[in-house]
Amino acid sequence: MALDFSLGDGSQGSLCARLMLAGLLVLAPGMWGAGAGSAAAQSLRRTDPGHLQGAPRGTYETPRSYPTPRFHKPHIDPYAAGVIWLAQGTFSERAKSNAPLSRACREGRLKRVAGGFADFDDLRVPAAPPRGLVNRTGIPLDFPIYFFRYESSTNCQVFVPQ
Repeated sequence: MALDFSLGDGSQGSLCARLMLAGLLVLAPGMWGAGAGSAAAQSLRRTDPGHLQGAPRGTYETPRSYPTPRFHKPHIDPYAAGVIWLAQGTFSERAKSNAPLSRACREGRLKRVAGGFADFDDLRVPAAPPRGLVNRTGIPLDFPIYFFRYESSTNCQVFVPQ
Protein backbone atom coordinates (compact mmCIF):
# COMPACT_ATOMS: atom_id res chain seq x y z
CA MET A 1 0.00 0.00 0.00
CA ALA A 2 1.64 3.23 -1.11
CA LEU A 3 1.08 6.44 0.80
CA ASP A 4 -0.11 9.46 -1.09
CA PHE A 5 1.09 12.70 0.45
CA SER A 6 -1.44 14.84 -1.34
CA LEU A 7 -4.05 16.58 0.77
CA GLY A 8 -6.89 15.67 -1.55
CA ASP A 9 -10.34 14.25 -0.82
CA GLY A 10 -9.19 10.68 -0.31
CA SER A 11 -9.02 8.95 3.04
CA GLN A 12 -5.25 8.55 2.74
CA GLY A 13 -4.75 12.32 2.24
CA SER A 14 -6.72 13.18 5.33
CA LEU A 15 -4.78 10.56 7.32
CA CYS A 16 -1.53 12.11 6.20
CA ALA A 17 -2.71 15.59 7.13
CA ARG A 18 -3.73 14.41 10.58
CA LEU A 19 -0.35 12.75 11.18
CA MET A 20 1.53 15.90 10.19
CA LEU A 21 -0.58 18.06 12.48
CA ALA A 22 -0.09 15.61 15.34
CA GLY A 23 3.67 15.70 14.82
CA LEU A 24 3.72 19.47 14.91
CA LEU A 25 1.74 19.51 18.12
CA VAL A 26 4.12 17.03 19.71
CA LEU A 27 7.26 18.86 18.61
CA ALA A 28 5.98 22.35 19.26
CA PRO A 29 6.32 22.39 23.08
CA GLY A 30 9.89 20.98 22.93
CA MET A 31 11.04 23.43 20.32
CA TRP A 32 9.44 26.69 21.43
CA GLY A 33 8.30 26.09 24.95
CA ALA A 34 10.61 27.21 27.77
CA GLY A 35 9.43 24.81 30.44
CA ALA A 36 9.27 21.34 28.94
CA GLY A 37 12.14 21.70 26.45
CA SER A 38 14.82 23.06 28.81
CA ALA A 39 15.55 19.68 30.43
CA ALA A 40 15.92 18.07 27.03
CA ALA A 41 18.19 20.89 25.83
CA GLN A 42 20.43 20.59 28.91
CA SER A 43 20.80 16.87 28.43
CA LEU A 44 22.06 17.57 24.92
CA ARG A 45 24.60 20.11 26.14
CA ARG A 46 26.28 17.70 28.54
CA THR A 47 28.37 14.74 27.41
CA ASP A 48 27.49 11.34 28.79
CA PRO A 49 30.03 10.60 31.57
CA GLY A 50 30.82 7.19 30.12
CA HIS A 51 31.44 8.62 26.69
CA LEU A 52 35.13 9.46 27.16
CA GLN A 53 36.09 6.51 29.32
CA GLY A 54 39.28 4.62 28.47
CA ALA A 55 39.23 1.26 26.80
CA PRO A 56 38.82 -1.74 29.12
CA ARG A 57 42.04 -3.48 30.15
CA GLY A 58 43.33 -6.01 27.70
CA THR A 59 41.45 -4.60 24.72
CA TYR A 60 44.03 -2.02 23.65
CA GLU A 61 47.56 -2.79 22.56
CA THR A 62 50.15 -0.12 23.10
CA PRO A 63 51.79 1.09 19.91
CA ARG A 64 55.23 -0.20 18.97
CA SER A 65 58.04 1.87 20.29
CA TYR A 66 60.14 3.19 17.48
CA PRO A 67 63.75 4.26 17.94
CA THR A 68 64.24 7.89 18.76
CA PRO A 69 65.51 9.72 15.70
CA ARG A 70 68.98 11.14 16.07
CA PHE A 71 69.75 14.37 14.35
CA HIS A 72 73.27 14.79 13.11
CA LYS A 73 74.91 17.94 11.93
CA PRO A 74 74.91 17.94 8.16
CA HIS A 75 78.24 17.10 6.62
CA ILE A 76 79.79 20.23 5.20
CA ASP A 77 82.72 19.71 2.93
CA PRO A 78 85.49 21.91 4.37
CA TYR A 79 87.11 22.21 0.97
CA ALA A 80 83.92 23.75 -0.41
CA ALA A 81 84.20 26.44 2.30
CA GLY A 82 87.68 27.44 1.11
CA VAL A 83 89.75 25.20 3.38
CA ILE A 84 92.85 24.03 1.54
CA TRP A 85 94.71 22.45 4.48
CA LEU A 86 93.29 20.30 7.29
CA ALA A 87 95.57 19.70 10.25
CA GLN A 88 95.17 17.46 13.28
CA GLY A 89 96.22 19.32 16.40
CA THR A 90 96.55 22.91 17.48
CA PHE A 91 98.16 25.71 15.51
CA SER A 92 101.10 26.02 17.91
CA GLU A 93 101.83 22.27 17.60
CA ARG A 94 101.61 22.09 13.79
CA ALA A 95 103.11 25.39 12.59
CA LYS A 96 106.40 27.20 13.22
CA SER A 97 107.26 30.78 12.43
CA ASN A 98 109.58 31.61 9.54
CA ALA A 99 111.47 34.83 10.38
CA PRO A 100 112.76 35.83 6.88
CA LEU A 101 109.31 35.35 5.29
CA SER A 102 107.61 37.20 8.18
CA ARG A 103 109.98 40.15 7.69
CA ALA A 104 109.27 40.13 3.92
CA CYS A 105 105.52 40.06 4.62
CA ARG A 106 105.79 43.07 6.96
CA GLU A 107 107.75 44.95 4.29
CA GLY A 108 105.21 44.07 1.58
CA ARG A 109 107.57 41.92 -0.50
CA LEU A 110 105.61 38.67 0.18
CA LYS A 111 101.86 38.72 -0.35
CA ARG A 112 99.13 36.15 -0.47
CA VAL A 113 97.03 36.66 -3.60
CA ALA A 114 95.27 33.27 -3.81
CA GLY A 115 94.62 30.32 -1.56
CA GLY A 116 92.14 29.79 1.22
CA PHE A 117 92.25 28.74 4.84
CA ALA A 118 94.08 26.21 6.98
CA ASP A 119 91.86 24.56 9.55
CA PHE A 120 93.48 23.51 12.84
CA ASP A 121 91.72 22.16 15.92
CA ASP A 122 91.77 25.54 17.61
CA LEU A 123 92.15 28.08 14.83
CA ARG A 124 91.42 28.84 11.18
CA VAL A 125 94.09 30.93 9.49
CA PRO A 126 94.63 32.25 5.96
CA ALA A 127 96.89 29.97 3.93
CA ALA A 128 98.32 29.71 0.45
CA PRO A 129 100.45 27.31 -1.58
CA PRO A 130 103.59 28.74 -3.24
CA ARG A 131 101.73 29.42 -6.49
CA GLY A 132 99.28 31.66 -4.54
CA LEU A 133 102.05 33.99 -3.31
CA VAL A 134 103.75 36.98 -4.85
CA ASN A 135 107.38 36.55 -3.82
CA ARG A 136 109.68 39.52 -4.48
CA THR A 137 112.27 38.46 -1.92
CA GLY A 138 114.35 35.89 -3.74
CA ILE A 139 113.78 33.44 -0.84
CA PRO A 140 112.99 29.99 -2.25
CA LEU A 141 109.52 28.71 -1.31
CA ASP A 142 110.21 25.09 -0.34
CA PHE A 143 107.14 24.27 1.76
CA PRO A 144 103.84 23.03 0.33
CA ILE A 145 101.80 25.67 2.17
CA TYR A 146 102.28 28.90 4.09
CA PHE A 147 100.09 30.16 6.95
CA PHE A 148 99.53 33.86 7.59
CA ARG A 149 98.64 35.67 10.81
CA TYR A 150 97.91 39.40 10.84
CA GLU A 151 98.53 39.62 7.10
CA SER A 152 98.62 43.06 5.44
CA SER A 153 99.75 44.69 8.67
CA THR A 154 103.03 45.69 10.28
CA ASN A 155 102.73 42.65 12.53
CA CYS A 156 102.41 40.08 9.70
CA GLN A 157 103.72 36.62 10.61
CA VAL A 158 104.26 33.75 8.20
CA PHE A 159 104.24 30.16 9.47
CA VAL A 160 105.21 26.91 7.78
CA PRO A 161 104.13 23.34 8.67
CA GLN A 162 106.36 21.39 11.04
